[in-house]
Amino acid sequence: MARRKTFEVQETRLLSFIDKAENVDELLSIERELERVRFEIERIIGRINYLENATDYSNMNISLYAKAQPTSTVTNGSWEKIVFAFKDGMGVFGRVVIGITTAIVWLFPFIIIVLIFIALFLKYSNVNKKNHK
Repeated sequence: MARRKTFEVQETRLLSFIDKAENVDELLSIERELERVRFEIERIIGRINYLENATDYSNMNISLYAKAQPTSTVTNGSWEKIVFAFKDGMGVFGRVVIGITTAIVWLFPFIIIVLIFIALFLKYSNVNKKNHK
């Protein structure tokens, strides 16, 4: 913003020099400098607009993670080992069930398409068998 203001001040000063030019060479020199300053102002404004638009449409990804609770694997007695193994086994079983369910739901559209093709194939093959008899 400071550079833009500097160029705008310089543009104002150059415009005031145009009236004071004494010959064509001075006038052309002022016009060239004025053109360069205006180009710089437009370039700065374009960059500002680009950066504002880029931030308007930017994405932000945030990942949240739960802090893991420490689990004690040190057990004193046989029953505690059995209970720990049972809990661990149930956790693994739950994750397996969730994984299989997720896979089936994900594959469901593909399964339907395959079943449709199989039904059409069987129907077409039965029609051909009847025609050959």
